[in-house]
Amino acid sequence: MIREILLRLSKHGNYGRGAAAIASLRALVGDLPASANHHHSEPNGLLRHSLEVGLKMVEEVDRRLAAQAEL
Repeated sequence: MIREILLRLSKHGNYGRGAAAIASLRALVGDLPASANHHHSEPNGLLRHSLEVGLKMVEEVDRRLAAQAEL
């Protein structure tokens, strides 16, 4: 998932910023779960969840940029 995010960001010249943000996030959340008893309750669940949300954001930006380019 990290590779996919960085690949997409590199298309916009943001590979370095993305890598730094992911490293900071990893250092901040460590191996915490996203919740105690629900989705992503395993170790590293919070990191995984956050990366999934980040990937969705990057996908949405790509979609919007592609739509604008078609105009």
